[in-house]
Amino acid sequence: MFFLLQISYIKEQDPTSIIIGAGILIAFILFLVISNRTTSSAPVRRGRRTPVKGKGAQPVRYSRFTFRRNAERLGLTKIEIKTLDNLIRKYHVPNPYALLTNSRQLDHVLGRALSDTEIEVTSSQVKESQKLTLFRIKQKIERGSQAKQVVTGTRQMKLGQNIVLSPDSGGRYPSRVTSNLQDTLGTLIPTDNQGNQVRWRKGTGIDVFFWKSNGQGFSFVTKVAGYNVIRGVSSLFLQHSAHVKQAQQRKYRRKHLDKPTYFYPVRIITTGTGKNQVRKAFIEEERGALGTIIDVSAGGCAVKSSYPLPGNTLIKVEFETDRSTPVVIFGKVKSIRKVRPIGGIMHIRYTKVTKKNMNNINTFVYNLDTGRLKI
Repeated sequence: MFFLLQISYIKEQDPTSIIIGAGILIAFILFLVISNRTTSSAPVRRGRRTPVKGKGAQPVRYSRFTFRRNAERLGLTKIEIKTLDNLIRKYHVPNPYALLTNSRQLDHVLGRALSDTEIEVTSSQVKESQKLTLFRIKQKIERGSQAKQVVTGTRQMKLGQNIVLSPDSGGRYPSRVTSNLQDTLGTLIPTDNQGNQVRWRKGTGIDVFFWKSNGQGFSFVTKVAGYNVIRGVSSLFLQHSAHVKQAQQRKYRRKHLDKPTYFYPVRIITTGTGKNQVRKAFIEEERGALGTIIDVSAGGCAVKSSYPLPGNTLIKVEFETDRSTPVVIFGKVKSIRKVRPIGGIMHIRYTKVTKKNMNNINTFVYNLDTGRLKI
């Protein structure tokens, strides 16, 4: 610009030179203005971002280091974190952080991975190992990602909440909340093993147990208020309670089953002496009995029987899930809850379960979506 001014000063008496110089100066100024506007309107790239679907959605910045650190806080192992990282790349997950919040997206991703593992992996041993890793990821994220919930009264309970009713006379009956009124809590009338409705007199004491999706348990004591039909559903009405106790959080999600089962006591036989001692499990098949498996989880199950085995007894249990998938587990009777007029419910902790049987249990309990839904 200084050079142009010099030209104008030297040839100030030449009109043609003055016009040319002024034109060049104006053109230069316009060039600077246009360049500045173009630069201001251009997007600024500040690193890699993962696009998120949805109108008005903002891109999510993805840091592999941050993702791994958050996963470690949930208790995931290096192998489990690496598995999730591979799934993020394989399925082009738009928001990887949603996988650490027990979201629907997590279920879709794990479901697709289970389906692909079933198809793509030929070795049965490798297949069951990979499937078990996927279920363990689900269990840890479900248990660790949700904040502890507080329930101070039954008026906070939501419709559809699964509950277990235990009357003063004994027994445990699965049910669910059908209505939550101002004065009473409506529940589905429970049924016995033959499908007949179980009704108790007004004023009968009832212990109620329920669990949230993260395994957090609660209980309260109430009384039968009566029976009625609401929204076309025959319901048992319980008195509201303002004293809901928090129980210990379950390590694994449980699911109601109510299927016949065979169980057998197991004895440990020791042969040899000294360093040559060998311990072998002997299944007493002649003492097998029929029972009903009430619920099942990845850590244990509950079996109701007229002739339960004593506490601390080793046991073999055979049953089928709702998909008629056979399952065999070995466990130990940890406790027994008596049931009137005879028998009790054995609470069994697993001691030995094959990967295939454990995967069959997890498939039933978690029911992950194995479809090809887009994520």
